[in-house]
Formats: sequence, structure tokens, C-alpha cells
Amino acid sequence: MKIMQLNVWLGRLTPLILQLVQQEKPDILTVQEVFRGGLDVKFPDNMFTIFEQLDDLFAFSDFSPAHSTQIAHSNVKMGIATFSNYPITARRDFFTSGQYVGDLTRESYVENSRTLQVIELDVNGTALHILNHHGYWTRDAMGDSVSVEKMQIVADTVKELGDVPVILAGDFNVVPNSPAMRVFDGLLTDLAATHNVKTTLSPLRNLHDIPCDHIMINRHIIERDFRVENDVVSDHLAVILEFEINQRTERSN
Repeated sequence: MKIMQLNVWLGRLTPLILQLVQQEKPDILTVQEVFRGGLDVKFPDNMFTIFEQLDDLFAFSDFSPAHSTQIAHSNVKMGIATFSNYPITARRDFFTSGQYVGDLTRESYVENSRTLQVIELDVNGTALHILNHHGYWTRDAMGDSVSVEKMQIVADTVKELGDVPVILAGDFNVVPNSPAMRVFDGLLTDLAATHNVKTTLSPLRNLHDIPCDHIMINRHIIERDFRVENDVVSDHLAVILEFEINQRTERSN
């Protein structure tokens, strides 16, 4: 199986994103900064319908909006989304920071409205839990005390799931050696850390050495291959994991 993680940068390079997804053929895709609902908006590269275009490539999907706004005659929502070729059997989402804004304007903008998706997939009879998170942002990729507080909410959610197969993916806006990532010690393995990833930002960002996009796994997930894709399709790079569910640990529960 294969999972891809990508902050899609509001779909500014939608054709290239679609090309990469079709090339890699992931079974699961987690994305952040994705627009949905702009069917009446005529705009280069159709960035306001990137959710719909990605949805055509997968059998199942789930969208969690952070806010919505009127563009042309469309109510366009922006948030995070998970796509899957395995059935979604349960889902929930909630804000780890900020709140939903239903009619976004410059005046109503809420800084750091961030959500967490908790998705359960049926993988040939085994429940696989996918968590998709867009993390709290600060100017410093080491984060701050609020970053730790908000990430603890994510860690607590993982703990509540129990000893089951879990993959946590997203743009966390913090690097592997940040204090915020320490909340996962003994709980999940950060593959960006174990593979010493140098950056997950593309050359479109004038920043270097910031591996802020993560895929994390627990003991029920067997890593087969992990890499950061160099194709420039966003201001972030795609992170890709090929894996199996450890059936031995599953049977021992």
C-alpha cells in the first residue's frame, strides 16, 4: 500500500499535482490547503475545484473545512482532505486551534484555524486509522509553547484510539527536533526524523532545511519504502510511504 502526504498550496499548480498523483497512484492521499466548491469560478488551473478533481481519482474521500468564502457565485470552502481507495467506515474531525468561519473576510479571518481528521478505513477486513492534520503555525519552525499544547491534542487523540494500526500525516509546521514533536515519543515513529529528511519545502519557497511535513506510524505499520518526492507541484514536497499492516501484531491483540 502507498500513502502520499502533500500540502497542495491552495491548488496553484493543480495540473502538476494531478499528474503526480496519477503517476504515483497512492492508495491514500492526505492534503492540506485544499479548496472545494468553486465550480462556478473561472480561474487558471481550476485551483478552486482541486478537491473535486482529486476526488475523481479515488473511490472515497472526506473533507474538513476550516473556513468558507464567496468567490464569484460559489461558496468556496478551504480545509484538509483525505482520499482513499479503501472504504471509509468511520470519520470525525475537530479544531485543534481556532474555529470555523462561514463567511471569511479580511475582518473575520481567524489566525491558525487548524483541524484534525480521524478516518477509519476498511483494508480488506482490517481497520486502518488515518489521521490528517494541519499544524499550528509560527514563524519559527521550532514552534512555541502553544505548538506543544496543540500537538498534545493530536497525541491524545492517537492514544484514545488504542493499540490499533495508525498513520498520522500532515503539514505540522514544525520540524522533527521541535518540542512539539516530543509529545509523540514512545507513541509514534516520525519517518522524517528516522530518515534524516533535510526539507519538505520546494524551491518555490525561499526557505531551506525545514522538514515540516510528516508521516508517522505505530508498531502495527511496516515501512517498506519512504521518500520525499522532488517534483515541484506545490510550495511543499510530497512525502510518500509504502507500507504493510503488520498482521502478526494485529493477531496478537
